[in-house]
Amino acid sequence: VALSEIGHLVEVPIRGTGDLHWTVKGKSPELNLGFQMAVQDAEFLRMQLGTVTGLVTWQDGKDRLLVQDLKANLGVMQAVANGALDMGPGRNDINLDVRVPRGSLQDFDALMTEYLQESVPWYPHSIIGDMNGFVKVSGQVTPDRISVVGDMTVQNVVFGGEVFNEGSFRAGYRGGD
Repeated sequence: VALSEIGHLVEVPIRGTGDLHWTVKGKSPELNLGFQMAVQDAEFLRMQLGTVTGLVTWQDGKDRLLVQDLKANLGVMQAVANGALDMGPGRNDINLDVRVPRGSLQDFDALMTEYLQESVPWYPHSIIGDMNGFVKVSGQVTPDRISVVGDMTVQNVVFGGEVFNEGSFRAGYRGGD
């Protein structure tokens, strides 16, 4: 399936191609639609996610999309997301916890390119190194109202001819700030 044919999820464009298997459980108004996916070149919330596998469940009676151990692989970066998108009337909320057990600063750059270009135009794209940590995605599912905040550890960082063995940082994107 080409996710671009579906078009939007919570008024946000989605992209990627691959396999999508679905199940239907329950009956109205407690209908649950499960989508087991294996999608390449995935994009959501203007983030390049690479290959995405796992399960999302649409809870029709609650207007909620549950994300359960959804895995994204981009370069060497591995990320696992859990949480929900609440899309009921007048709501457009996201609450995801993302564990990044392994990754690189180059993968982070590819993942967040659009946000970095807008809010951190001075970001040093030549920086290299390894990283891991946790990311919290919250707020509303629009670029001007979303918050993406990460607590990361970096190792073997090379920048401007200097080598840094290890460090940690908290950084993020908060609704355009």
